[in-house]
Amino acid sequence: MAGSRDHAARTDPVAPVRLRVLIADERPHPLERMAEVASSLGHDVVAVELDVSATANAIREQSPELAIVGLHKDEEHALELVQEIVDEGICPVIVQTGGEDPEFAARAAERGAFGFSTPVEAQALQAAIEIAVRRFEELEELTEQVENLEGAMRRRAIVERAKGITMERDGVDERRAFEVLRERARSSNRTLVDVAQAILDEQR
Repeated sequence: MAGSRDHAARTDPVAPVRLRVLIADERPHPLERMAEVASSLGHDVVAVELDVSATANAIREQSPELAIVGLHKDEEHALELVQEIVDEGICPVIVQTGGEDPEFAARAAERGAFGFSTPVEAQALQAAIEIAVRRFEELEELTEQVENLEGAMRRRAIVERAKGITMERDGVDERRAFEVLRERARSSNRTLVDVAQAILDEQR
């Protein structure tokens, strides 16, 4: 979701986001209405879809930066659309409803919806979009941090296991084992983790 948002952030820190938007709804007329409202806000509507399979294909082909799912009477259909978009992991999802339904809101949130908008009104929709985009960005940053932390922990575990093997094999203490790994890494122009992994592979 970098393109248009990054540009807006560089030129005007308070400028509203302008996104590639996919809209999914069980009914054609509300679908068209939502597309008109989104377009009037300056968003690029890249796909409008009615069923789950078409939505899935559109997500993969169009790579939208935001998805809006309309809800009328068929809650299960709306939830399936939300789930399909969330499973692709490409963009945040907003559910547009005709009224307040806390129970449905909770179910949609469980499926991964990032926000809600009601009724189909430009300012309300843009406000929901702003909030959803920010929350999605925060989630992406948190996910990246977790992945980096998990990666660091895995790398450390590899080095620790290699140190243990070196200590047992060479009859040295932990400090000397680490120095052996580091010297081997320098002499072979490899990273410490690569050297440690090679030692683990030798034991298989």
